[in-house]
Amino acid sequence: MKPLTEAKTEFFAQARRGGATCPCCGRFGKVYKRKIHSGMAAILVLLYRHQNLGYTHVLTLVSAAMTPSVAAHVGGGDFAKLRYWGLIEEQMHEVKGKKRGNGQWRITAAGAQFVENTATVQRYVWVYAGQPLGFHGEHISIHDALGDKFDYSELMRPS
Repeated sequence: MKPLTEAKTEFFAQARRGGATCPCCGRFGKVYKRKIHSGMAAILVLLYRHQNLGYTHVLTLVSAAMTPSVAAHVGGGDFAKLRYWGLIEEQMHEVKGKKRGNGQWRITAAGAQFVENTATVQRYVWVYAGQPLGFHGEHISIHDALGDKFDYSELMRPS
């Protein structure tokens, strides 16, 4: 029998390569590699520009504040992955004694610094069971994350 630390190391190594069965509980698990893409970065800029709203329903904000051509590039719910980097947070409420999200999000101080180009984040995060395990890759700025699909100064321009 393997020591737990050795089994855990082996499991996560295999889970990163396509998935593995946990030697303790028998459940299949997979570690996902996620990156900040341009649509996520554009939504972060939008949340920054509307932070006076506090928590807000992001997709409603996108459809109200962005032109249809820009909104088409932001994608569906991928913006919620920004929470892994601590750039946004979801408003929580209690249901039957458990905390649950309610679909309302706001930018964090770290998210604001990233949008203001005074902070960077690592490009990738490893995620297991909806929780970040760690970060890797080069540090990127908001400009790097937006890529060439979005113009930072246009996104930041007052309406």
